[in-house]
Amino acid sequence: MRRLTFLLACTALLAANAAAQTAPAKEAVLEIHRFGWFEATAPMADRSDTAYQVLATLKWRQEHAAGRGDYGVAFVVKNVTRKPIKSVSLGFVFRDAATGRVFLTYNRRFDERIGPGEKRALSHTIKKGEEPDSFSPAAPSAALLEYTRSCGDRSVYFDPKSGKLVERKVREGEKSIPDFCSIQPAVTRIVYEDGTFWQP
Repeated sequence: MRRLTFLLACTALLAANAAAQTAPAKEAVLEIHRFGWFEATAPMADRSDTAYQVLATLKWRQEHAAGRGDYGVAFVVKNVTRKPIKSVSLGFVFRDAATGRVFLTYNRRFDERIGPGEKRALSHTIKKGEEPDSFSPAAPSAALLEYTRSCGDRSVYFDPKSGKLVERKVREGEKSIPDFCSIQPAVTRIVYEDGTFWQP
């Protein structure tokens, strides 16, 4: 019985020691300076239509533009550690503004070196129907992706200092325009060149 108690005590001690070594650091590891989520349609050309045709033509061109249904992601990040980054996984969390419920997430790994203290712009285009497993729920419908275009462009924005969504200040006498949904960037994993990694 003593031997079993001793083995259990040793096992618990080793587990506690391992947990202490792999616990994520509390200090900042990556700063997100800017981020964007947008539909990546090609610009329209040839605007020689007569006035009465302009609205219908522009609508048709938008619906049939090259890249319609493709989405773009963009980040400007800064490595605030002393270790070079080998790859970073970034994404977005989409929430319903009324309920706060997450209705969609997107995650993408960028295999780019980011040196200590270096700032880097990262971008990617998600082709229509591709990368279904980068989303949760997987393979979102075109209607759900269309809905994300209305996220975060009214009264709520992401404050990088606090790491929270903050309501824009409104001038006295004005009413804030409610958002349909909000978008928040997320860092899900960082792999360093020395083989170590960080994740929340």
